[in-house]
Formats: sequence, structure tokens, C-alpha cells
Amino acid sequence: RMSEHAILRGYELKSISRPFENVDFINFDLIITMDEDNFQQIKWRDQSKKYAEKIRRMVDFCITYKIQEIPDPYYGGDQGFEKVLDLLEDSCQGLFKYIIDQK
Repeated sequence: RMSEHAILRGYELKSISRPFENVDFINFDLIITMDEDNFQQIKWRDQSKKYAEKIRRMVDFCITYKIQEIPDPYYGGDQGFEKVLDLLEDSCQGLFKYIIDQK
């Protein structure tokens, strides 16, 4: 259902998720989680806290919204998917600004 709602906004979702691997700490500059459970699990995998600065919540980049996590829309109606897209659009703008400011 998320793909259907995304298409209405002009997005084509082609990617698929995969489990986090410890090598991702090395291969990626940022490790961004959608919800608190994933955030805590990945933090736990970094026992040495060597990669703590890389581990971020997507909502850390929100500009307009002040929320704790991106909610799971799958158990609600269409409005839940629209809300998640609103949140992701907002946080992607903040993420883009963050990346530009890092250069």
C-alpha cells in the first residue's frame, strides 16, 4: 500500500529492505533508522560506541514535525500512509540540508 500512496506523489519505490550487517558501520557514512526499536538494536550492535555519530533517527532531520519516530502505517488506514509520506518528505529536506552543511 505504501507504493500506491507514493506513486500518487510521484515517487516510485523500487528498493527492498535488508537486515543490518555490522560491515554497514564501515560502508556507510550514516545509518538512519525509522523507529526506536531499530535505533536501539543498531546502537546495541556498536558496543564500543565507535560508530555512535553515524547512527541517527530519521526524525532527527525533521524540520516541521517534532516526533519520536516514523510510525508504522500498515495497521491503519490510508491516512497513516499519507502521514508517513509527509514525515519522510519533511525529514528528507532536513537530511539534504544536513548533508550539504557537512561539505
